[in-house]
Amino acid sequence: MKIQIIRQGDLGFVSIAEIPKNVKELKFNSEFVLATGEATGHRHLLVADYPETKIRIFQDINDRHFLDISGGSASVKHEEHKTKILSPRFYIQEQQVEYDELEELEKMRKVKD
Repeated sequence: MKIQIIRQGDLGFVSIAEIPKNVKELKFNSEFVLATGEATGHRHLLVADYPETKIRIFQDINDRHFLDISGGSASVKHEEHKTKILSPRFYIQEQQVEYDELEELEKMRKVKD
């Protein structure tokens, strides 16, 4: 299966073969806040596109999210970014990081939205 990579602002979604073991399942109702911008308070919001779409969300000990989307697509919505569509499959949600070579070569920090 071809790897799918989708980016919305400082978040990335990379397709994976399966959900890892030893992760905790989180509660999903009709929507789920994947991340909130530290500066703006804007949210990356995951919603099911169709009634038959099933979404399961998991979290590992490093607070990374893993998504299991089946039965139909899901959307990631944000106030400042174009809506992104996630097709049915497994994903890991990644946070973009940056570092300042002049400040400190080995220090990395999460990008603030």
